[in-house]
Amino acid sequence: MWPVNLDLGGTVLEYSTAQLLCRLGELNTYVFFAWPSLPVEFAFESTANEIIEAPHARIERKNRLLFVEGVEPGKEAAIRIRKPGEQEIQILLLTREMARDAWKAKLAGRERLLLSAANLCFTSGAIHFSTSKPEELAFEILPKPLAPPRGFTASGSQGLFERYQTQVRQEKISATVEKLQDADLQPPVRLGKEVAEAPETEAFKGAAEWSIQIPPLTSPAVREVSLRITYIGDIARVLADGKLLTDDFYNGTPWPIAWRYFLPQEAGSILKLQILPIRKDTPIYLPGQCHIAYPLSGQVAELKEVEVVPEYHAVAEWGN
Repeated sequence: MWPVNLDLGGTVLEYSTAQLLCRLGELNTYVFFAWPSLPVEFAFESTANEIIEAPHARIERKNRLLFVEGVEPGKEAAIRIRKPGEQEIQILLLTREMARDAWKAKLAGRERLLLSAANLCFTSGAIHFSTSKPEELAFEILPKPLAPPRGFTASGSQGLFERYQTQVRQEKISATVEKLQDADLQPPVRLGKEVAEAPETEAFKGAAEWSIQIPPLTSPAVREVSLRITYIGDIARVLADGKLLTDDFYNGTPWPIAWRYFLPQEAGSILKLQILPIRKDTPIYLPGQCHIAYPLSGQVAELKEVEVVPEYHAVAEWGN
C-alpha cells in the first residue's frame, strides 16, 4: 500500500515505493518500511524554498519532481526536509522485520515509537512485556525519554532510538511424564460419504495414555507456561480430572497448547494425554514431513517429547 500525493507538512510526496507505517506528530516524523528485494524510491514535488537531504541515497531532479533513490532501511533518518522558519520533517525507513516489531504508544507524556520482538501491552505510564525468550525483554524507543523506566537500564543508542533492556535468567522447566498404558490394536478407520470419519469417544478407551505433571513455578519472571507436545498418532487429547481440555489431529508438527486458554489449572496439577494410534491403512493425506515408520502391528501411538515453554514477563514503568 503505497502513498500517492501525500502531504508531508507542506511538502507533497507524489509517490513512494515504501509503505507508510505511522506518523509521530510532535517529531514531525513519518515512518515507512521497505518490502524485501524491492528498491525504495521517493518522488517529491519540490519547490525552491525547501532543502531535501538524503545522505546515504541518490538525489536527482527531473522537471518538477525530485527523486530520492537507493534508500537503505535503518534506524537513522533516511530523508530530511528543511524549510525556512518551519520545523524539520524527517522520514524514517524501517525494514519489514522492524515494522513487524513496531509499536506506537503515548508514554512519559509523549507519543513514541517502540521496536521490540516481545509481545507488548500498555497501561498508563508502563509497558508490559511477555515472551518465551528472555533476551527479547528489551526495546528501542523514539524519542528518548528524559529518564530510563524502572526495571530497565539504558544500553546505548541505535540510530535515532534509545535502547533499554532488563536481565532475566533463563529457566529450564521440565514436566514429569509417566506412561500409563499402551494402545490397543485399533480397527480400520470407517469411511463416511467422502472422507474418513473421526472416531467415537469410546475409541479413546483403547488409546495410549500418559500423565503429565508441570512443577510449580518458582521464578518471579515466569508467570505462566505453555506446552509443546511432539507425537505420532491419529488424534491426541489432553484431559484434566476426566474433562477434555483440547485435542489435535496429527499433521507432523509439534502441538502447542497455551496454558492460559486451554489449561486453567495451577502449575503442579496432573494432566492426562491420550494418543489414538494411526494405522498404516488410514485413508487420510499427510504432508511429506510426516514420514512414519510403522512396526509389524501396522499402527503407531508414540509420544516423543513434552516441552514446557516458560513465558517471561517484565514491566518498564515511568513515574508521574
